[in-house]
Amino acid sequence: MNLDTIIDEDENGEILFINDLNFDDFQALSLFLKNCIYLQDYRPSKEINQFVSLTEYGEKWRSIIANEFRDITDEEIKLALLVICYHNGTLIDLNSTNINNIFRVIESDIYERKMMFPWLFDTELYSKFNETYSDKPEKLDYRETFDLLKNTSMGVFQIKNFLVGPFGFLFSDQERILPPNISAPLWYCADPTCNSVHVVKLSSGTCYLSKAIDFLYEKLISLEGELQESRSSNLKKLFRKIISYHEDMHLEDLPWLLANSFHETELKIILNELFNKYSKKIRDKLSKNQIASERWRNSNEKIVSTLSKSECLQLILLLKDKEVAETIEFLIENNAIIIPPTEIRDSFPRRTTYGWLDLTCQCSDKGIRSIDTSNRNQIAFSRMRYLIKDIYKDEQSILEWKLRSIKGNNLEIKLNRYLIEKDPSFIVKDLFLDSKEHTQKCFSYLKFGYFYYPSNEDEDERIIKKILWKFGLNQMSYPKNQITFWARYKKFKEVASSVFARSENDKEIIRSEAVNFFVSLEEVLENTLAFTSWILFSDHFSKTRFCYSYLDGLDVMVKQLNGSIFGDNERLELNNKGKNTLFPLITGFGILAKLCEKVTLEKDKYIKPSEELPHYSRNSELVEFPFKYNIHVLNMNSEDIQDIIRLLKDTTSVLERNQVSSIRNRIKHNRVDFPSVEEIVSCCDSIYDIINKFEVYGLYPSISNFKSKSLDQYNRKVSTYLDYRGRECKVINSGQYTPFTLPNDVQFLIIVPSVHIGSSAECIRFRIVEASPYVEVWKGHPGKRF
Repeated sequence: MNLDTIIDEDENGEILFINDLNFDDFQALSLFLKNCIYLQDYRPSKEINQFVSLTEYGEKWRSIIANEFRDITDEEIKLALLVICYHNGTLIDLNSTNINNIFRVIESDIYERKMMFPWLFDTELYSKFNETYSDKPEKLDYRETFDLLKNTSMGVFQIKNFLVGPFGFLFSDQERILPPNISAPLWYCADPTCNSVHVVKLSSGTCYLSKAIDFLYEKLISLEGELQESRSSNLKKLFRKIISYHEDMHLEDLPWLLANSFHETELKIILNELFNKYSKKIRDKLSKNQIASERWRNSNEKIVSTLSKSECLQLILLLKDKEVAETIEFLIENNAIIIPPTEIRDSFPRRTTYGWLDLTCQCSDKGIRSIDTSNRNQIAFSRMRYLIKDIYKDEQSILEWKLRSIKGNNLEIKLNRYLIEKDPSFIVKDLFLDSKEHTQKCFSYLKFGYFYYPSNEDEDERIIKKILWKFGLNQMSYPKNQITFWARYKKFKEVASSVFARSENDKEIIRSEAVNFFVSLEEVLENTLAFTSWILFSDHFSKTRFCYSYLDGLDVMVKQLNGSIFGDNERLELNNKGKNTLFPLITGFGILAKLCEKVTLEKDKYIKPSEELPHYSRNSELVEFPFKYNIHVLNMNSEDIQDIIRLLKDTTSVLERNQVSSIRNRIKHNRVDFPSVEEIVSCCDSIYDIINKFEVYGLYPSISNFKSKSLDQYNRKVSTYLDYRGRECKVINSGQYTPFTLPNDVQFLIIVPSVHIGSSAECIRFRIVEASPYVEVWKGHPGKRF
C-alpha cells in the first residue's frame, strides 16, 4: 500500500491520519468543494493547474481520469482530486500545493456565482420553495436548483478559520464548525401532528468536474475498498481540534443563532457597533480589490446600511465569538436591540448539535447563553458547583463558614445539600457577588458576554438574573401591563373617593389620575376582547398551533365583530391596529356572546373535512380527537361555553349599567355633570369585578411562569405555573392530548382555566408570541415554536 507519510494505521489496520495542521486545511477545502452547487458546464480557472501538486498516488489516478474523459482538462482533474483528497494514500502533495492561492482562485468563481452555496438560514429559501412547489420533492435537479437559488442570498459557511460567503473566502479570527451543505430544510408534510422539517437535496449542473468526482469515488471504492469510516473519523478529529468535544461553555452554535434569531436590521446594528470597535481589523481581512471599491470609502454606518443580511453575517463572523457576544449583550443592555421579557430566541432550525452535551445557543433580554436544551445533565447546577469549588479552592475556611448552618459530615456533602436547599438567586449573591474578586472569577468562568460590577440593588438583581440565565436557569418574568393597571386603579379610586369638595382644583387632581387609569382600562379590555375572540374563533390545531400573538388577536376580533349591528341599528367599528376606545370595546363583549350563540346552532358549517384530521383520528378509537371543528368555540364542552357566554354578556351589561364609558367622558371634559364620589366608586367596583373575573377565567392573556412539575408512579403529570400575583395554576397533562402539539413545561404560558380540552380536566394553554424582529423573521413558518 503506497501510503503518504502523514497516514498511519491503528492496531486493526484501519487507516487513520495523525495530527497534521496542513492536512486539516485540505480537509476544510475538500468540504467546501464537495458541498457547493456548480453551474452547468462549469470550468475552473487554469491557475488551479499551477497551484496544485499531486503525489505519485495522485498522478496514477490523474492518468486514469484523463483516459476516461477525453476532453477533461488538468485543472478539472486536479480539482476533483482535491475534493477526494485521499483514499489509500494522499492524492495531493500537501507540502507543494499552495492552498491560499487555491482559495483565491476559487473566490472569483464564487463572486460570479459559478459556484454557489445555498443560504440555509431563516425563511428565505423555505418561502421561495413552498411558493414554487406544491408536491414537495425530496430532490431538485440542476435546473430546479438553479431557479431556486437565483436571486437568493449567498450561503455563509466556515471550517476552521476559512469563512466563505458573499465576500468570497475570508480568514476569521475564530475557528468554527459551520460546514457547507447542499441539503436544505424546506418543507413540512401534510400530517398536522408531524413537526419534523424535511430536507431537499440540491443538484449541481452537468460538468466534467462533477463527472470526474463521481467516477473517482466509484473507482476508488471498487478497486481499493470503502473508506467511509476513516473519513468520518478524520472529520471528527478535525472538529475536535476546533472545539473540545467536552467543553461545556462553547459558542459553536453562535452562527446559527445570529442568522436564525436576529432580523437583518438587528444584524446591521450589531455590525455597525463592531465596526465602531474593530473597523481596522475587519477592513484588513478584506481583499485589496474589495477595499478599493467605492463602497468601502464611506463611513462605517453608510457601509453597513448597504449590506445584505448574508454580507453582514460573514463580516460579523470575521471576529472572535467573545467579541461578538459582548457587543450583542452591550446593545441589549442599552436597548439598541430590544427583546421582549418573555422571548427566548434560539437557533432552530439548524443541523445537529456538536459535543457530548449537545449545546445550543439562546438569547433573551439577559444575553446569550450556551445550554443543554434537554437539561438531561442538570448542567446549570453542575456549572454552579464547579465554579464554587474553583473560587473557594484556596478559601476553604470561608466556604465552610458560609455553609455552617447546612447539615453534613464534610464540606462536599454540605455544598451539594446547599445547592439543593437554597434559592439559586441567594447562592449567586452569597457566594459570587460577596466580593469583587469572586464576581470577577464568576464573569471569567462565564467566558462571554457584557458584564459590569453592580453598584446598587437594581443592578444587583439584574446581574444575578443574568448570571443564572447563563448558567442555564430560566428566570420568572412578567409583562408590566396588569401590574400597572391595578396600581393605577388603586390610585384613581383612592383619589376620587377622598376628594369630596369637587372644586376645580379637586377635579384636576381626579382628572390627572383618571387619564392614565382609563388608558390602562382600554388596554386591558382590548387585550381581553382580542384574546377571547381569538380563542373562540380560531383553529388552534391546524392554524395557530397553540401560539398567540396580540396582533393575531386583533385581526380575529375585527374580522368577527366589525360591522355587527347593535342598539339603534348602529354598526360596531373596531380597529385592528389597536387603540380602541371604551364604548366599542364594552359593546363588543355582548356582540361576541351573541356570535357564540349563533354558531352553536350552525355547527355543521364548521366541521373539519376528513383530510384535515390526523390519521389516528380516522383509524383508531383509542385517543379522542378534540379539535373536530374549525372554530374552537364548537370544540368546547357546553358548560364551558355557557360560562363564557354569561361572562361576556355580564361584561357589557355591568359596565354599561355603571356608566363606565360615560364617567370617563364626564371626567375628561369640562362638564357640569362631573361624576359624584358614589358614581366613581360604583364604576370602579364594577371594573374590579369584571377584570378580576377575566383573570380568573384566563380570558385576559396573562403570562404564567413555569414553577415545578410532579410525576406520580403512574406517569401522571401536573405542572405548576405562577401568575404575576404569585397565584398558582395547575396544568394537568393527562397524556391523552400529547400528539396535538400542546405546549407543555415551557417557561411562559397563557393558561385558560375556563376552557377545557374536550371532555377532560386538562385546560387549554398557549405559547405567547410578543411582537419583535425575531417573530417577523419567522412569520408564517409552521415549524418555529416561540
